Amino acid sequence: MSNITSVRLGKNSRKSIREALYSNTLTTAIIPLGSTEQHNEHLAMEQDAAGVEHIAVQVAKKLFPHVIVTLMIRPARSVCANMGLNIL
Repeated sequence: MSNITSVRLGKNSRKSIREALYSNTLTTAIIPLGSTEQHNEHLAMEQDAAGVEHIAVQVAKKLFPHVIVTLMIRPARSVCANMGLNIL
C-alpha cells in the first residue's frame, strides 16, 4: 500500500511517490495548464490558473490515490514579456 498523503505531488515525499508508482497504486497525474495573465484591473493574474488547479484537485480527490496533481506549469508569454522576462 502507498504512503501518499496528498493529491498534490509537491506535498508528498519522493519515496512515497516512487513506492506508489512501483506498486501500481499511482497510475495517473493531472498536469494543470492554466495561464497567468493580466485581466485588466479587476481580477488577479492567477485567475485562470487557480480555476484550472482547483478543478484538477477536485477530480484527483475523487480518484485518489490512483491520481495526483502536478505543480502548475508556467505563465503566459505576454506576462513574462511585460515583466522583461524570456521564456525558453
